[in-house]
Amino acid sequence: MTDVRIRRRRPLVSILAIILGIWAILLILNGILLLLTSWWTSYGSDYEIFGLTGALAGIVTLIVGLIYLGLTIGLWRVRFWAWIIAFIVTIGWVVDAAYSLSSSSPRWGGLIVSILLLIYIFLVRRDFRGTVVQT
Repeated sequence: MTDVRIRRRRPLVSILAIILGIWAILLILNGILLLLTSWWTSYGSDYEIFGLTGALAGIVTLIVGLIYLGLTIGLWRVRFWAWIIAFIVTIGWVVDAAYSLSSSSPRWGGLIVSILLLIYIFLVRRDFRGTVVQT
């Protein structure tokens, strides 16, 4: 049988996927740079633990960037699982930004952007319900 794909216009989801894709690429580049600089600074040094810490941070950043890249592909292809993960990640951002309000240097901008992004993700929910795949 043939696949019948019915897709509605999805400009909001495309914007979200493009922004998240740029963020994922920046995270991947940051992870690579952390790995390279930690190796370069600790080479031949007596303080190799700092290089190991930087390498570990680079690996974690690289893995997070790859996860965001996978999420970007899921959003671009309008997969419902990607919407759920994006919603959970955005709630985490709101909690993180709200937690920073109790610190000595609160991030008001981060909280506002996170809340706006959460509202935006909630609004694009209807685009994910408009996809039907029949076999």
